[in-house]
Amino acid sequence: MSELYQNIMDEPSELIKSLRYNTGEGRAALSDAAELVRNADHVFITGIGSSWHAGMAIEGLFNASARPVHLVDASELLHFVEFPENAVVIMLSRSGKSVEIVELLARTQSKGTPVIAVTNTPDSPLGKSADVVLFLNAAFDKNVSITMYSALTLVGGLLAADSLGQLDDALLEGITEALTESEAQLQTWKEALDGNAFFEQQVPVYFLARGSSLATCHEARLLWEEAVKFPASAMMTGCFRHGPQEILNENV
Repeated sequence: MSELYQNIMDEPSELIKSLRYNTGEGRAALSDAAELVRNADHVFITGIGSSWHAGMAIEGLFNASARPVHLVDASELLHFVEFPENAVVIMLSRSGKSVEIVELLARTQSKGTPVIAVTNTPDSPLGKSADVVLFLNAAFDKNVSITMYSALTLVGGLLAADSLGQLDDALLEGITEALTESEAQLQTWKEALDGNAFFEQQVPVYFLARGSSLATCHEARLLWEEAVKFPASAMMTGCFRHGPQEILNENV
């Protein structure tokens, strides 16, 4: 059994652990972070790599509830964006020590812009400098981001829901039920993929999605390139239809 496969199999239980922590022992921090978001005129969400993809899902939750936010890649936010007055930055980083994140902290501190850290490493530079820390409380993946991507999305989503007044028992029960059912289906999904001739070829792969699912679409593309070691593309379904669909043939 590969470490990657083991990380996938462990993911639902790790996410349930993260959910219980952030709605139990970590609930006060979640409430404090939600209050910062509610009181801000401008909300920035940032991260890099899989953390940025998690931010795409969180952005979708805010936008769907008429609360526009700014999602900016950490390297772009560092070099090309000025923080306005009464802004707050939600920084997503599993390690809390990515160079772009660390350098961003100096900028937020110079502007007096509060930072909410969503991280699995509270004692990291990000964790130590943030105004509020939301701890993922999940096991680190062995190599590429599996649980860490999903945990960032989960905890960031809890923050969005709390700040929007949508965090209730029904939502938490629904998330728990979905994770429990996913765990029960993992072996079935694996069996459906085993022996599929498609995966024996190296053919062009496009991942397509809409709405908040676009986050996982981009993360799937990243996983494909990191784990399969083969190029892939991620696009919005609508954009793919307007031109790139011309690439479609039996080998795609």
